[in-house]
Amino acid sequence: MNSELDPGAETVMAPWLADTFDDFVAFLRHQAEFVRVVHWSLYRTMHRLSLVRALEDLDTPDEEETAQRKQERDERIASAETQAAFAFSEVESDYCTLHSQGLVMVWSALNALIDDLVRTCLSNHPSLLESDSLSKLKIPLSAAIGSSEEDRLDRLFEAVEREVTKGEGVNHFESLLVVVNLSGATEVSLKDDLYILQKVRNLLAHRRGYVDRRFIRACPSLDSTLGERLIIDLDMYLRLATAAVNYAGVVKERARYEYGVPRTEPEGAGST
Repeated sequence: MNSELDPGAETVMAPWLADTFDDFVAFLRHQAEFVRVVHWSLYRTMHRLSLVRALEDLDTPDEEETAQRKQERDERIASAETQAAFAFSEVESDYCTLHSQGLVMVWSALNALIDDLVRTCLSNHPSLLESDSLSKLKIPLSAAIGSSEEDRLDRLFEAVEREVTKGEGVNHFESLLVVVNLSGATEVSLKDDLYILQKVRNLLAHRRGYVDRRFIRACPSLDSTLGERLIIDLDMYLRLATAAVNYAGVVKERARYEYGVPRTEPEGAGST
């Protein structure tokens, strides 16, 4: 769609498309900061017990100490012990629970990015609807009569997901991106990591993270053990989360090339 642009001109993302990527980046930055803070909090909680005990020992009980005061002291120590034990188990597993929840969010964010990207392109470039793949979609007549533009777009996207998408991991995303001219090649290592990310997400969401035979067959490189909880350590979390970010970067560059505008153009240009 950028055949009329000067090949030597510096292009930037069309403003109507930039927000989609900005939202994705903002979400993952928030997620990364959340993981960092919880890392720190759990580590501090694990070592807080010694401080609580020291403070209680410093507050030496005397003969006039009431039974209620002694009970409150014991409860504070017991609470600190429980929290420390929980924090210790999480730290010992390399923050597995935290990283597991994080990867579910990362996959969801990437999936939402691709969905939002396709919807935005279809909304801003109605000419895409004339392509062979979209013109043959089966959309109920009721979706076109008496419906708002937003409702019609929702029905269109539902039809795209139902009739056009296929495959898993990157292949699933690419089958969506092709309808808005944003599909392309992806490095094998990146495809492999995103496939694993999806399978890990599914295992966490549907099997509470406990390895089944389907997961072992799908991800033999992880060398996981049937029936055991999959440990998502920091290395795996960073590897798979980075894969999601890198793929978003690949798609963003495609979008800049396909729907970019010259840097000198005023804000708001680029849509048709």
